[in-house]
Amino acid sequence: MRHYLTLGTLFAVVLLPSLAGAENTSLQDVVMYKAARAAESASAVDVRTQDRFIELAYDGNYDWVKTLYKQGLVQLDGKHSRALDGATALIATARADSDAFYKIGYVNYQRIVSFLLDKGADKNAQDNSGMTALMWAAYNKHTFMVQLLRRAGANITVTDQNGATAIHWAASGGQTKILRRLVEDWPGGVFQKDFAGNDPLMYATAEGNVEIVKFLLGVYEANNIDIMSANKSGKTARDIAQEKGHMELVELFDNVAAR
Repeated sequence: MRHYLTLGTLFAVVLLPSLAGAENTSLQDVVMYKAARAAESASAVDVRTQDRFIELAYDGNYDWVKTLYKQGLVQLDGKHSRALDGATALIATARADSDAFYKIGYVNYQRIVSFLLDKGADKNAQDNSGMTALMWAAYNKHTFMVQLLRRAGANITVTDQNGATAIHWAASGGQTKILRRLVEDWPGGVFQKDFAGNDPLMYATAEGNVEIVKFLLGVYEANNIDIMSANKSGKTARDIAQEKGHMELVELFDNVAAR
């Protein structure tokens, strides 16, 4: 069981003034910190501390993320910088869902992303599934994170292990504002297909994202792109809508096709 202490009690007991200002400190955190300090003397990164660093980024704990980095106890990139699933601290931050944002507050996550990017975190790092921080941020509707990553030069054309880009994931996640931003940055990306032949329109259709589908239909029509083209399984976006039971989208596709 984790036993949480107040900061005042913690510092009085273990005498770690260098951690002043950190929040949600626990006995486990203290043990990991001391172990990492010992490892540091041997020029080694403590794996448990590195894993905890990534968890803290996911949890939106800016104070601890900053403290562990400034103490030289963790890596942003390198041999020991990743979790078992390949996530870096930056990727972990982008993975946080909207529930975490409401609970912790998006400002903490914004500060973490800005801090990590400022310290040189690899903005194009990919986890074991090939997902980048930009892809996760686009899918999870983290508008500010997408903006920060793009401003820092995050590559929008990178594909995951299935050939999907950040635009595919934005279409799947379902926020038009993010998708518009990405399409403005890479107009041709809206027509890209993954390895199975699925384009962003199909991703949006599969999730039943009506607003996204309407936006993409407008873009496709403006560029004379056939909305009834099939993927490698022979299915069109309309077929996918039919299979998923998204009848509003089926009607929408039929109306567009009838023009």
